[in-house]
Amino acid sequence: MLDSMYTLIYPEQSEYQKSLSWTIRQTGVFHRVDTSTNTNFWMIMSPMANSKLHQMLSTAVQEFSWHKLHAFNWDNLHSEILSCYIGNWRWYLNHLSDNISSSVGDVWNRRRTMEVDDL
Repeated sequence: MLDSMYTLIYPEQSEYQKSLSWTIRQTGVFHRVDTSTNTNFWMIMSPMANSKLHQMLSTAVQEFSWHKLHAFNWDNLHSEILSCYIGNWRWYLNHLSDNISSSVGDVWNRRRTMEVDDL
């Protein structure tokens, strides 16, 4: 038996709290492969109903027939799980960069104004 487990921590744009434009979320993943019976057991704990991951899994299950699911390479699902949220980091870091640039600009302008006032 082989077990894989990890916690995926990712930023997600907040749709409900406008004061907080980003929220940090976690998703837990457990995958057990029993090589003697060629079976897989998955447990995915996601904080949001109808999340991007939930939608991806629902679509995949609906599109596959039982024959395709049986022959599916379940290790690929790890990549699919990661791909749901890895792109969010780019936009979150851009958001942080914009905030830092704005803050630095404000401080710089205040400093310049203070220097002019001192003359």
